[in-house]
Amino acid sequence: MNLLQRTLALFLPKELRIILKANELSLQGRYDEVFRKYENHLGIEEVERFDIAAIRHRIGEWLSQNGRNDTTLMFAAQYAAAFGLVRKHRVSLTVLETALELNPEDFHDRKRLAAKLDIYWHDIQPVTQIQFLMGLNGVLSIVGRQSEAFDVFYYDLGILNLDRDEEEDMYKAEVVESIYLRLDGLPLDIIAAYLSFIFTAFEKIGIQKQGLEAFEKLIGLTQEDYSNSVALSQKLQQWIAKLTNPLSGQYALFGIASTLYTTGEEHKALAILEGYAGIIPADYEQVEVLGQKWQSLRAKLPVDTAASYLRMLIVLLEEVRRNPAVEVKALLLADCGLRDADFDSDEAISRKLNVRLDGLQKDTKAGFIYSLSNFLSEIGLVREASIITDWFIRQHREFWEIPSEGDPSITHIIALLTSWFQFYYQADKQTVLQYCQQTVTYLRYGFGSQGIRLEDREEFIRYVTLLKKAVLEAGFFWLHQDQNLSEEPSIASKVFLWDVELTQRLLAERFTLKELQIFPATNIVKPNHWACLEDMPDPDTYPVLQELAAMEPAGSAALGVKDSEMPEVELVEADAEKANFLSVAPQMYEILKRPIDTGITPAQIAASVGKHALILRMTLDGEGRLTWLAFFSDGNALRFVAQYHGHPDDSNTIWQLAKSHDKQINLFWEIPNQGKQFLTDLTRGFVEELSPLLRLDLLADYFDESKNVVLQVDNHLYSIPFAHVPVNGIPLFLQVRSITHSLSFVMNVLQQAAQANQAEQSRSHKKIGVASWFHREDFINRESARWLHAGHFSLANRHGISCFAAADSPPCSIASIAGLVQQHRNFKVLTLCGHGTSDKRGGIRLKDHQDLWRGNGCDLSGISLLLMVSCSIGKMTVDQYLDVEGFCIQLAVYRAFSVAACRWPVHSLEACLFANEIAGQYLLLSEEAEKKGEAENYLKARALNEAKKIFHKSTGDDALLSTMAAFEFYGID
Repeated sequence: MNLLQRTLALFLPKELRIILKANELSLQGRYDEVFRKYENHLGIEEVERFDIAAIRHRIGEWLSQNGRNDTTLMFAAQYAAAFGLVRKHRVSLTVLETALELNPEDFHDRKRLAAKLDIYWHDIQPVTQIQFLMGLNGVLSIVGRQSEAFDVFYYDLGILNLDRDEEEDMYKAEVVESIYLRLDGLPLDIIAAYLSFIFTAFEKIGIQKQGLEAFEKLIGLTQEDYSNSVALSQKLQQWIAKLTNPLSGQYALFGIASTLYTTGEEHKALAILEGYAGIIPADYEQVEVLGQKWQSLRAKLPVDTAASYLRMLIVLLEEVRRNPAVEVKALLLADCGLRDADFDSDEAISRKLNVRLDGLQKDTKAGFIYSLSNFLSEIGLVREASIITDWFIRQHREFWEIPSEGDPSITHIIALLTSWFQFYYQADKQTVLQYCQQTVTYLRYGFGSQGIRLEDREEFIRYVTLLKKAVLEAGFFWLHQDQNLSEEPSIASKVFLWDVELTQRLLAERFTLKELQIFPATNIVKPNHWACLEDMPDPDTYPVLQELAAMEPAGSAALGVKDSEMPEVELVEADAEKANFLSVAPQMYEILKRPIDTGITPAQIAASVGKHALILRMTLDGEGRLTWLAFFSDGNALRFVAQYHGHPDDSNTIWQLAKSHDKQINLFWEIPNQGKQFLTDLTRGFVEELSPLLRLDLLADYFDESKNVVLQVDNHLYSIPFAHVPVNGIPLFLQVRSITHSLSFVMNVLQQAAQANQAEQSRSHKKIGVASWFHREDFINRESARWLHAGHFSLANRHGISCFAAADSPPCSIASIAGLVQQHRNFKVLTLCGHGTSDKRGGIRLKDHQDLWRGNGCDLSGISLLLMVSCSIGKMTVDQYLDVEGFCIQLAVYRAFSVAACRWPVHSLEACLFANEIAGQYLLLSEEAEKKGEAENYLKARALNEAKKIFHKSTGDDALLSTMAAFEFYGID
């Protein structure tokens, strides 16, 4: 401020003087001093800086003492904006809500919201109103409450309760008229600020054209101005010179450019940005001239705004495509002060980039470097991009010495590390392996105690997934590059541990997330009883039962059920109380987080998979080669066994086989008789063609009846029924004790920690449950489900335990299952049956079939084995942005430790018979273990394996192969 401004400021209220000084400090990036200015005035301790409860109390107390008026509310709005500068959006929202005495519930009722805002809104000046509008709308949008953000905007325009179902053009016209009425008579600065704020709403409302006209009218632009760069530049500069606060005008220009871009007029958008900067096309040929103009513009803008301006300008240069390789390069070099010769000198790079980064926040620095590197790569300057990336990672102290509070720039650093590995993974073995190890350590500790916010999760998933892929490709490259056998086991173990920590890190985050909401089990029917369907099916109506009549295994539960065997049904009252189990008690949360905080060790993995376990980690590398590592666990430690590295076309071959199998099953699975034989032949051909690609024969000496095989795969390897793949001509399930799919070894360790703290262990569970739903017209599936119920009731009788069932009375609905699980927590087996779907939000269709059962409202931790007889819900998917996804993942988050599910469509009767056999085998194995006083070890996976052996032996020709192969076991035992 100059002397006159400082003199005038002395006559302002203290709050406004603090705001002026804080704004001056924020432009310089001195955010710690900004907070101290506000905190000293409000009486907030530095330790309370980001404490939401403390701030709510202090702000509320201060406003109660000083009143809510223009000065105090403006002060609160500016204080909230300071939190936005350091990405503390939830704290910012707390300040704004407290200032107007708003609660989150107020946004759920528009009339209530309007009434609360009316208390203070009309007594404050337009500038204060707009400060609050911009703050509330912006922060609500950032935290994922977009509809509420627009409600604030609609309230200010007086159209909160406007009927949006009326004729569309009329609605748009009313909105436009409301905007012009709102702007009428306001100072030019306020109009500019308001337009820069509401341009984000133009596309949502569908009034981009009218919004653009409002912008152009404000500035006095004509269509001819866009084609005359000199005239356009003069008009823009003259208009902004009229404003008291140039930032309002600059943001308004952003609004014009953004609106032009979204309406397909990129040339005009580029003209606006270049015009304000005074840049003409010829300047891109003269980097020094361009540099002077760009540095002059940067001096007028806050550092974050300048970075946004640069990104927008580069995007438009690439879209318009005049000569992006030349123009983008020139702009990037002009912005950071670099020249071509500097890329040969590490000292020059360091000196100039440090000057450019001075004053930026840590996360902004990393974001700037990532954008710079990314843009250079896009225009073909890969060498320059790699040099800048390497320089920044080497000098980023928080990567090498991770602070206890974490690294605020972690998301951008993860992206930069991904680029580093892409540039350098073949550079030098020791350096690359060092970076691999440090990356895993950094990811473990870099989030600090707060963890990543839910609103950032999708970006986090994408970045970590790509980084995981880059690290593992680097690790596997050097693992297979160096054929020194004495060194391979060590490298193999390291690569495996990196994989364990990086793979499905999201699952571990979800599993321990305290804030994950569980919806209450509403509208639960209170039944008179949980009962099986009234009448049992007739075995003679099903030819397949006659084929299986020779089956006499001790655990078979599918045949010979008599009405007289039906047990008394216990009375149950469903409880609609919300399941709060994911709001984990602090001590449990610490137990679950500990493996992540300290790193997963080989001993922890060995303990989680137990004794006699052969771990097989299988993946497809960047070149499409099938790669696997094998380890043996004795329950205490891991021992490297073998590795395999395949051929570049493996990925495509496996994908085509899996895709064809999937397609053929979906075409033929509903066809009776011939369709069943076709599917059996199809699945047999599928696994036989896979056998020579997987090379499991290299492990043949390790396969015997004492081994529990634990698989951890990714990508389209999830489509492979490994249990049925022949090894030296014999299906794998016939050679081993059990086969389990681990969703993630991190999840294994976490689940084991959680399961060890359950009040009641599996052996104390003295009940089973079965629930199904098919429409009355769905005769075949409905009749098949009766066999499932009959088998479970028979099992309950044989083993002297209770059986609970639901189908018609009570109806098998989402709410009734939630009630059953909440009221009777602990089940040895709970079997659910209904049509399934395998999309990203897959689940089981029950009576309320407009929605799917996905575990909502259920604490599944008390269920030893969750057995699901539904098509395709065991299917897993992976794409380039998301790690492994699927219904079984969702159930794991709801604490389902052990799940058996079908990965593709199955015939209902065979599936129900097979599910009964699985349940029967598990009860038998559990009783045997209890009699011997042994700890349960792979009993559930063994039950599935034994059921497959029994059906294989009984049918001889594998008549049910497709159905058996569809069933997969996921989780821990």
